[in-house]
Amino acid sequence: LSATPDRTATAYDSIAGAYYYLGNYANALTYYQKALPIFENVLDTDHPYKATTYNNIASVYWAQGDYVKALEWYQKALRIRERIFGKDHPDTATVYHNIGTNYFQQGNFRKASQWLEKALAIRLRVLGEKHPWTKLTQQYMDAAQRALSGET
Repeated sequence: LSATPDRTATAYDSIAGAYYYLGNYANALTYYQKALPIFENVLDTDHPYKATTYNNIASVYWAQGDYVKALEWYQKALRIRERIFGKDHPDTATVYHNIGTNYFQQGNFRKASQWLEKALAIRLRVLGEKHPWTKLTQQYMDAAQRALSGET
């Protein structure tokens, strides 16, 4: 098989994902940033791969504690996912969850709750209450609600 731009970008994206899961965020970011311009050049404006790459870049910044940059990238992913999937889709719910946890980590529990509530409603309906992603969103939601009510 010959190396085409989309295959090269997908390979970079996969390498980035491996580095991310190993906790090597600097290398993960480097490879996501190699994949991104290729995806931007060869894919449609609203292609799901671009949204996923934006979300993944945001997750690297989130893991590094750079919540401002993370939010910028999550919002880019959200714009695409809402346009192509709508506001009631599991992939959109993932970004809602991620934005919610981003606000949670900053101590903005009101905004966190608003985003997590959107994600939870979709995940409960589509994935069910026993799914690990639903449970994770519920845990964050419960913690945000406790923080808002002054409980510890």
